[in-house]
Amino acid sequence: MGASRSAFTMIEILMVALILAIAASIIIPQVSGSSDLTCSAAARTVLSDLLYAQDRAISTGQPHYVSFDTANTQYSIYALTSGATWTLIGHPVNQTSYIMHFGATGINSVGNATLVSANCGGSTIVEFDETGAPYAFVGGSGTPLSASGTVVITSGPTTVTLSIEPGTGDMAVN
Repeated sequence: MGASRSAFTMIEILMVALILAIAASIIIPQVSGSSDLTCSAAARTVLSDLLYAQDRAISTGQPHYVSFDTANTQYSIYALTSGATWTLIGHPVNQTSYIMHFGATGINSVGNATLVSANCGGSTIVEFDETGAPYAFVGGSGTPLSASGTVVITSGPTTVTLSIEPGTGDMAVN
């Protein structure tokens, strides 16, 4: 009586290869679409920080400023304190200086995204007054926005634009 030998047939091997090919065709597009998620998450972070600055301006009755620095891919939030001094506010969660960095990891990071541009009436600084209205901060004073302010963020091939509406300060991600 001979020893029993077992092996895979050619059909079984082809079926496994076919299943792997189908699985790869489903999974690979989802993985490559992660730049969409990264860009959306970064836009939501910036939007929530803009809303936070606007809400603080309303609740404290003091102007607040969001200053975008595209060269260093970061933005900061300031309050106007007594003596007309800009003071970097503390982050409400971790109590560090409110400076958010794009393309970084750790606290106060916006993730693997890039700040492409910020334009609020020709300025990279948006001011929110005590009513929450947005202003372009140019030359030491605020000028009411005459058109929507924009902040453009990218991650890979994905681009997202945030808009700040004049007068109302309503914000949206486009």
